[in-house]
Amino acid sequence: MVSLLLVKNVNVAAALKEEDRVKLTEEIKKRRCVRCKEEKPEHEFCKTPSNFFPGHRSIICTSCLEKMVKQDVLGEVDRLCRYLDIPFDINKWT
Repeated sequence: MVSLLLVKNVNVAAALKEEDRVKLTEEIKKRRCVRCKEEKPEHEFCKTPSNFFPGHRSIICTSCLEKMVKQDVLGEVDRLCRYLDIPFDINKWT
């Protein structure tokens, strides 16, 4: 009985259009920003290689990070990069 249900679910998933699959996965993969407290799709959170972040994504959304950091102040950008455990390349910012 269970295997029959799994086969039916696979067939339903295969029948979905690609854009419907994307919408479905976006609805499933949502996170809550610890700063603004809004629930947002996972792609609105920066990727990070750090194991300290769940799912290798920042716990603060991209919108809040942009508000927190002045992009013309290199010290703040460097601090953000350290927080996200990503390299800071000064040549990309100057």
